[in-house]
Amino acid sequence: MKLKRIFCFIIILAMMTALFSCSRQQELTEDEPEPYTPPAPQSVTVTDSDGRTVTTSQTNGDIVSVGYEATSLLIALGAKGRITGAQMQDDSLPLIKKAYPEIENLPAVTDKSGKILTDKIKELNPGLVILTGDYASHLEELEQAGLTVAVVRFETVEQVKSSAELIGRLSNTDQTAEQLSAFYDSSLTRLKTLTMTEDKKTVTVYNDDPLLTALLSYLNCDISPQGDYTVARAADNISGAITAPCKIEPWDEPSVALVLGLYWYACELFPDAVSVDEVTQKAINFYSDFYGVKFTAADLGINA
Repeated sequence: MKLKRIFCFIIILAMMTALFSCSRQQELTEDEPEPYTPPAPQSVTVTDSDGRTVTTSQTNGDIVSVGYEATSLLIALGAKGRITGAQMQDDSLPLIKKAYPEIENLPAVTDKSGKILTDKIKELNPGLVILTGDYASHLEELEQAGLTVAVVRFETVEQVKSSAELIGRLSNTDQTAEQLSAFYDSSLTRLKTLTMTEDKKTVTVYNDDPLLTALLSYLNCDISPQGDYTVARAADNISGAITAPCKIEPWDEPSVALVLGLYWYACELFPDAVSVDEVTQKAINFYSDFYGVKFTAADLGINA
């Protein structure tokens, strides 16, 4: 009888030990999850701005960005850490240096004249090379060097949006790309709605500039050689013309900030519908949200 009690005690003790062990294991599983393991790299296939099918070998590879607009967009989308080489920085376009000071420590893949340095790009051996339209003529030689290349263009509002989507997929920053596209869509809708309640403006576009003409098509304007107003690029230096700010970067050149130029023209042509204060706040929020840089109106060249 005594041996039987001892045997029962041993069995009960073993069961309690096992139960405690299971409970502890469950506690560890709940409170101490295993370290996160990122998914394995996978191929991404996109259609670039020139209609070319581009397939990358990985989603998070190193990127060489050749062209101000592409580099600016990578920074805006939160992919600056993927950039391993970029065009030589232009002191007249200080936005990139303010948003990503470390870029000056990266290898330059163009020289002072803007000529692309193919050998330097090959030496970096990136997973992807992104070219803006200005450098698209180098596409063939880079592909012959065995590099994967995508071309992105920014000549219209729609191209800015599609380029954001494209680079978003290539750099795995789709969510921010969607936010940028949504900002564009909401801005276009708002400006069109506000200006349609105003009298139509007759505008002359200096030199029939196609980009400015396309931008003004979103506003309540008629384009005419004998317009009541003249819109020109700031670089054209046309006396009496409406021009967009260009202190931190030009808002009237193909770039991510093209929508800010549209806000400015709306403000200048329809001041009762779109105020300088609204444009200023939109611009400040834009650079803060997408570039992480705080600017004032004076920084942006706006005299409110």
